Amino acid sequence: MTNKSFSFDTLEGYVIIYDDGMNIGNMIRRVCNSFQCDFYETTISSVARDIAHAKEQKEKIKELLRASRLQFVEYLSTYNPLTDENDVSMISVYKQFLAKD
Repeated sequence: MTNKSFSFDTLEGYVIIYDDGMNIGNMIRRVCNSFQCDFYETTISSVARDIAHAKEQKEKIKELLRASRLQFVEYLSTYNPLTDENDVSMISVYKQFLAKD
């Protein structure tokens, strides 16, 4: 990216959709290239494919998070069972450690 302060939170851009029947694409590319910016060209079919792939990845990540949570709960119940009300949970200690950092 040419913008050194790039951040997804502040990302701005334009989407230009056109039918290249009258060679409009070349004119649009020339105009876009006259600005100091990044230019990406794609087709509708590849965008649909990319969206489907992103949705699959999102579901895989959600499943990984679910499995991680279940394993963590299982770990805590196995290695840090709270048998007495005065016992200290490892998760509480871990949360305090993260809050300190």
